[in-house]
Amino acid sequence: MKRVDANTLAQAIANIVSAPGYGNRAQRIGEPMQARDGIAGAVELLTVKFRAVIQDKKGA
Repeated sequence: MKRVDANTLAQAIANIVSAPGYGNRAQRIGEPMQARDGIAGAVELLTVKFRAVIQDKKGA
């Protein structure tokens, strides 16, 4: 597994947040998260989304 230091993580977060369309995508993900029951449901939803992104990258 790849390790990331705090500076690299901070830069990655800054890049994502400043990317065009980030707010729209965050809102699309946020709506179903709000409908979930608490933190566990939100974490489950994020896990599913991240796995889908990883699978897409592996297939590309």
